[in-house]
Amino acid sequence: MKNVLPLIATSLISGAVYADVAIVSEEPRYVTVWQNECETREVLVDNSGTAGVIGGVVGGVLGHQVGGGSGKTAATIAGTIIGSNVARNRSAQRIDLVEVCEEKSRVVQRGKIVTFNYDGFIFTKTFE
Repeated sequence: MKNVLPLIATSLISGAVYADVAIVSEEPRYVTVWQNECETREVLVDNSGTAGVIGGVVGGVLGHQVGGGSGKTAATIAGTIIGSNVARNRSAQRIDLVEVCEEKSRVVQRGKIVTFNYDGFIFTKTFE
């Protein structure tokens, strides 16, 4: 019983101290946070440009090996054109999955702003 009396007395006194506090208003506290938002997108990859150049070079080299004189020049030109077209037509277009991230702002609620009256004085406190 001796141990309980100080506890009861303390709780009565602390209750009396807070009796003069009155909450005037409470409102949510909003803050802006930045978050990374990522999504996976399908992207068309077209290798026909690079393949066309490589095919044209290979075709030109092979065409240059054929014929003689002015026919060699014509064979080189024809080989370049044919090689480029064949390579472009055979190069595969494909769809790759690519992760794209973008930083975006969001407004979220974090805590409260409380205005209270204590003994005739107005105080405002932000609680996280």
